[in-house]
Amino acid sequence: MKRKVGTLIDETIMRRAKRRAAEMGRPLSEIIQEALKAYLAGSPDDLRERQEAYRRFCERPFKLTDEQLKAVLELDMWER
Repeated sequence: MKRKVGTLIDETIMRRAKRRAAEMGRPLSEIIQEALKAYLAGSPDDLRERQEAYRRFCERPFKLTDEQLKAVLELDMWER
């Protein structure tokens, strides 16, 4: 069952989403639903890992060990 919702979305994002939907010949609602499904499919652990990495990278003074920095630099972000 589908349900109608109302929300506020940035004007620029909405224009881009509408354009993408038109280019693909699909309804905007499908594009939004797919984006929401992809967002919800991400695990909470991934979010916690990203938040922890952000915290460690952005703290002053820099609090990564040499091993942690090396691991981050060697990580291929395109594999995720």
